[in-house]
Amino acid sequence: MLILFNMGGNVSKKEEFKFGSYQRGTRPGYHVTSEKVFYTGRVLKDVDPKDFKKLRAGWAKTGTKLFYKGKHLKGADPKTFKFLDSGYVIDDNIKKDYPKGVKSKIYRALYNST
Repeated sequence: MLILFNMGGNVSKKEEFKFGSYQRGTRPGYHVTSEKVFYTGRVLKDVDPKDFKKLRAGWAKTGTKLFYKGKHLKGADPKTFKFLDSGYVIDDNIKKDYPKGVKSKIYRALYNST
């Protein structure tokens, strides 16, 4: 069964299919159209699709925002954010307190997902 979503606005038939196509066997998550970015059917507000980059395992970023599973991590530095070994992550904001990085779950708590 194919479910197509139209979250309002001017979303073309091609974009509707692309967005809804995760129902056909690919993993749900971020979906980018020419005008909007979605996470599991919810539009991410104030996100430019041209500046949006999927990373991995629920992570994504723009030039000014970092996201985990569609939630903006306020205060995180997307420009210096990186993945380390064994599930650790780091950015320049936490480097002085945690020079070896922190587990992903702790990082998300530090930036209090909204």
